[in-house]
Amino acid sequence: MENNEQNTMLDLAPKAQPLFTAQEVTVKSWTSLTMSNHKEKAMVFNAVSNPDFQLIDFVGQPIPVVHIYAQSEEFTEEETGEIKEGTRVILFDPEGKAYSCVSGGIKRSLTTLFATFGVPPFLPPLVVIPALVKSKDNAMRKILKLNVAVD
Repeated sequence: MENNEQNTMLDLAPKAQPLFTAQEVTVKSWTSLTMSNHKEKAMVFNAVSNPDFQLIDFVGQPIPVVHIYAQSEEFTEEETGEIKEGTRVILFDPEGKAYSCVSGGIKRSLTTLFATFGVPPFLPPLVVIPALVKSKDNAMRKILKLNVAVD
C-alpha cells in the first residue's frame, strides 16, 4: 500500500516541461553557404556561438569576404532596457574566419551591396572595409557600415 501512495504522490507532482522542442525552434536566417555538409554547418554554428572577430575591431581594415550569414535576434537596448529585434551579420573570409556584429547599418550596407554586386558567394572575394559614420539623426552616435575597396 505504501508503494501505491508514493505512486499517487508522484502522479500529482507537476510534470516537467521541456524548454523547447526541435519542432518549435524557428530561426529567421539567411546565408550564402549551401549548408549541405557538416563543415559549413559547423562553420556557421561556431561563428554564431563564438566568432573569430568582432567586426567593429576592424574599422578601416580591408576584409576579403566570400560568404555571409545573417540571423534575426532579439536584444536588450542598453540605454532603455527595451527588447528590440536586430540582425546578427557574420562575414566569412576565404579561410573561414568569422567577423560578427549586430548592426542596422551593416544590414543596410548589405542590402545595397547585394543590389550592386549580387549575392554571395563572392569569387574572387569582395574586399570590404568597415567604417564608423555619424548618425543622421544624432551626431554623437556612430553607425557601423561597409565600404567596398576600389582596388
